[in-house]
Parts: sequence; C-alpha cells; structure tokens
Amino acid sequence: FTVAGGVSAETVTSMSAKKSFNQAGATKLVQLVPAVTDTDLIYGNKNAETMIIEYSDIDCPFCKQVHPNIKQVVDQSNGTVAWVYRHLPLDMHPFAKPKAIAVECIKTLAGNDSAFTSIGLFMAQSEASNSKSIDSDIAEVAKQSGITDTAKFESCLATTTIADKVTTDTDSGNTAGITGTPGLVIVQKI
Repeated sequence: FTVAGGVSAETVTSMSAKKSFNQAGATKLVQLVPAVTDTDLIYGNKNAETMIIEYSDIDCPFCKQVHPNIKQVVDQSNGTVAWVYRHLPLDMHPFAKPKAIAVECIKTLAGNDSAFTSIGLFMAQSEASNSKSIDSDIAEVAKQSGITDTAKFESCLATTTIADKVTTDTDSGNTAGITGTPGLVIVQKI
C-alpha cells in the first residue's frame, strides 16, 4: 500500500487498522521495497507488526507536514507500528542530500534516536539558501543532536560509505516506483 502527499495521523492509523495489505498490487510493491534491516533508521519497535516505510526529502514541504503525524501514530501505537525512514532527496532541493548524509553520520556517531532528532531539527529549519548556510545548518543540527566530536563528524561527512547509503535508499525508492515525497509504503506482518 503506498501513499504520497500530506497524510494525517488519522489516515495513517486508519490504513494500518484495515490490514488490507494482501492485495495483488500491494504485494508486488512490497516485493520491490527492500526488507527492513539494521541499517535503516527506525523509530519505534523494530519488531512491530506494521511498518510505515517513508521515502522522504528533508526539505520537502509535504514531508515536513506528514513527519509529526507519523511520529504521533507510532507513539500512540503501543509498539504495534514502527516508522522506517529512507532518504529520497529530490533534485529540486539541492541541500536535501547533504542533510541526508548528515543524518546518516549522526546515526553512525550518536545512534538512531539522535538521527531522528536531527531529521526533526532539519525539518524545522528553513531551507538553506547557499553552501555557507547549509554548512552552518548541518553543524548546528549535529551539535543539537548530540555530536560533540566535530572532527569525527566532518570525517564521516566526507566518506563515500555514508553517501552510498543515501544513494541506496534513493535507488530503492525509485525501483519501487516512488515518484514523490513523502512516499509511504505500509507493510503488515502476516
């Protein structure tokens, strides 16, 4: 089951409650979306019966609208719903990819929870206007997310492994047919 555009918490809760995820088209889509692994950013119970896989662009205005709604659904699910965040930075947002790389470095250096904090902080910022402001934005979010060793963080930002993770997320979304952000795939354990 896939959804794009602004989605309310009630809509996401309703879709996951219907448990109508075995339809032929949904089954094919789920087969195209890579399985959730420990390399994914996961908010909530990693063993939840329902996974909301979001392909997102940190600078996308619709993603910024849906972000708190998905968080609310997971927080109110008593562990039955988890949120998997995958990067799909769009070309129209030139600083979304550097922010996505920063999120992955924050995850690497400070953990999953800090990475989710950084996503929320980036989404609360206005979109960067130039390379100087993006560097400043990234440094500030890293600091607010618990990064204390700036040299390690800068080194992480320069590694191809982290950039490759963002590219892998993007490629998997494209392969699954996600054409806009947020692209939501809701997977129900059977």
